[in-house]
Amino acid sequence: MGIQLRRSHIEEGMFEILDGEAVVQEMLIPFLGKAASFPEEFESLLFLEQWLSESEIKWARQKAVRLLGARNYCGLFLFRKLKEDGYSDSICDLVVEEMKELGYIQDQEFLEHAIAKEFAKGYGPRWIEQKIKSKGLPMQAVRRFITPEMQEKKMQEYLEKQKERNRQKNIRILQQRGFDFDLILRGIEVFDKRECNVSIL
Repeated sequence: MGIQLRRSHIEEGMFEILDGEAVVQEMLIPFLGKAASFPEEFESLLFLEQWLSESEIKWARQKAVRLLGARNYCGLFLFRKLKEDGYSDSICDLVVEEMKELGYIQDQEFLEHAIAKEFAKGYGPRWIEQKIKSKGLPMQAVRRFITPEMQEKKMQEYLEKQKERNRQKNIRILQQRGFDFDLILRGIEVFDKRECNVSIL
């Protein structure tokens, strides 16, 4: 009788390696989830280790392709998703790099899309920087993407929609939304002058 692999009844992700009826080793294999199947028997411990090594990278690749087929991921987020499924750091790194080389992951494009999405909702760079930072992404990209001119235009769009012309309230709201204070003051000034000219006409 060869080497067998058996799930532990005590700890999830833990396996017992049996030689005949005797447990010769316990091993933590988190990527072998509850639904994962494996051979009933291996010729030797070496064959078992080889199967585990080959299976981990094969399944991690398959998981990565499935995830990327469903939505866009940056390298960091894909790494985290694979890690959640129990794959080792080294395998996660390897698969992420492979996906990048294949062109399936484009970190810069993902980051710009994430920034643009929040900016379109009416948030300024300071707010977006904190959100990006909380996700572990480089917040420096925000200032490269959002120019002062873009901020000014977005603030004017906000001010034009406000029925209440309360200067202090609008300043406070724009600050809370993460726009730069000096640009807020300038934008309010420009808007007030324009409104004044319109009312005179």
